[in-house]
Amino acid sequence: MNYAAKIGDDKENKGIRITKEAKNLIPLLEKRYDFVEVEAPEKVPCSKIYELKAKTAAVSDSVSSSRHFIDRLVDKMLKLNSKVCVGLDPELWKFPRRLLEKYDLRITSDQELDAYSFEKAANCIIEFNKMVIDAVCDYAAAIKPQSAHYERFGYYGIRALYETVKYAKEKGAIVILDAKRNDIGSTAEKYARAYIGVDKGAGCAAIPFDALTVNPYLGSDGIQPFVDYCSKNGKGIFVLVKTSNESSSEIQDLRLREDDLTIAQKVALLVKQWGNDVIGDSGYSAVGAVVGATHPRDISTLRETMPQSTFLMPGYGAQGGKAENVVDAFGPNGLGALISSSRGVLYPCSPDTEDFQQEIEKQVRIMRDDINRVISRKVDS
Repeated sequence: MNYAAKIGDDKENKGIRITKEAKNLIPLLEKRYDFVEVEAPEKVPCSKIYELKAKTAAVSDSVSSSRHFIDRLVDKMLKLNSKVCVGLDPELWKFPRRLLEKYDLRITSDQELDAYSFEKAANCIIEFNKMVIDAVCDYAAAIKPQSAHYERFGYYGIRALYETVKYAKEKGAIVILDAKRNDIGSTAEKYARAYIGVDKGAGCAAIPFDALTVNPYLGSDGIQPFVDYCSKNGKGIFVLVKTSNESSSEIQDLRLREDDLTIAQKVALLVKQWGNDVIGDSGYSAVGAVVGATHPRDISTLRETMPQSTFLMPGYGAQGGKAENVVDAFGPNGLGALISSSRGVLYPCSPDTEDFQQEIEKQVRIMRDDINRVISRKVDS
């Protein structure tokens, strides 16, 4: 999707619509897909519509091209015509009532659970997450489990996280762990190995995610081990830059006397520097940035500072972020951001609703179309 191409026709979200000369995205698509021309609807004002058929990778294909995290993410965005990330933040008391009853969990808040309930709760979470993944996998470019929601249940919660990631990857999903990890030296390296190590074999990750959120507060020696693992293993990180919570301004908006930048803007400069050596064929870096959808006034400045970083943008929906808020995060090619929602997608209806899964699917489609609408306006302008 760029100056010249729009992935998906107006109704079916299939094919690629060529509207004017393409310069930056079409070469990337040609590396990965064969273009098969299909008949264009008469009412669609375009030259041609193509269906994208994935090429079979040749043995000689470069490892970096096939394994680079951000290129895999861009491929998924283009294939699904989606910039949506669904957060998997399980809140048991919001689950479908029938599911809670199946596991003998009659609760109205998390505080009602004792240690003897942890195994049942974890098994319930696994089933709920699989239901969600089935509902969203054709509409969301990534899923994002939030680590605390699983750690809270100890061993059983970590097992639930493992089973969730395993199932998501079987369904072809890109999986980002929201854990905001950081430390220095060998400890940071252990975090990196645990979450973004190789998927299997010697030195493998404990749970193999595609990417991880990290905290930059300790500086470069707390980030470099993660960047090294991105480079070695084809994984990614998203560095906290301007977070979606209201009190982020207490620290992130403070100005530095020597250069009159906010702390968030200074971190953005570092993110650009950290990501320079891990740029994929798509032109984007494996080092992305967490930028809240709730702070629209900051987005354009941060985009100018980090033109090659993909923004992971929480805050859409339940936290008040709107599609119009995030438009400046996207480049003229319609790429550059992944918009995340958890509660707004996971819990769209009463626990007593019979077709809970269908409501989740409906909500993620609405979100996808809402975001695509504002991107389309920008690309076409």
